Amino acid sequence: LGLMHLRMRGDHSERKRLEQAPDAKNWPADNYIFLDVDERIGYGPETVTFGSVPPGIYQIVANVHSNDQDIANANPIVSLYIGSNNVAFKCTIDKSCKQASRVWNVVNIKVELDGQKVDEYGKWAANKYKISILDNETSMKKLRWVDLPTGQSTEQDALGEEYFAQATGVGGSSYSDAEMQNVCYGTCRLAEDTPAAYESCL
Repeated sequence: LGLMHLRMRGDHSERKRLEQAPDAKNWPADNYIFLDVDERIGYGPETVTFGSVPPGIYQIVANVHSNDQDIANANPIVSLYIGSNNVAFKCTIDKSCKQASRVWNVVNIKVELDGQKVDEYGKWAANKYKISILDNETSMKKLRWVDLPTGQSTEQDALGEEYFAQATGVGGSSYSDAEMQNVCYGTCRLAEDTPAAYESCL
């Protein structure tokens, strides 16, 4: 699968969640999601790289990092670059959305097995994978507070169990499920230099 690059512009921070697919169990250990650039002041960009990611559904979510209560005011743009030939997509907040929220449910990236490819002599076969960009509310995973990212600091619950504190929210408190449902969704399109043949990924 090579690399997928995620570039985000606007006054916000990002979050990712992996839902592992059954055919990802024996995936090579050399896979990662890495925050290359963490630009918290100004307008970015922030850059995240997905390397050799296993099949599954990846949620891309933006969270405003300033005191603004509506992420749409930052006019954020998320750019996806897929593969070594940098097939590019650009995602923005749907203009018809009237929800005022600090969180934007940008897009889901679905990676799934798509049969096998065989060389011209029929001597070897390798799995093929398909990448789909899901930007429709009905096809995207719902956001839940339990899936929010955590930081490096730890806290104790009422039973004395230690866990990593959530890193997203306002004033040290996490977003509720109700707040996570009251969000806008992304609208993605091909970037200008990307061939129209990749429209089928949307």
